[in-house]
Amino acid sequence: MVDGRPRYHLADCTHLMGRATEGLPVAEAVELGFSPCGLCRPVDRLVAAAAQR
Repeated sequence: MVDGRPRYHLADCTHLMGRATEGLPVAEAVELGFSPCGLCRPVDRLVAAAAQR
């Protein structure tokens, strides 16, 4: 996540390039009211990765 921005991203998201970031578990980000980034679509990718296990 980027301080002051209410979105959470995957580590490789282009929105994070060149910005100071802070790691946060997805469950905590959701609990704090953050929404997923529309560009890197973390929910879609995390669900797909879990389904492949």
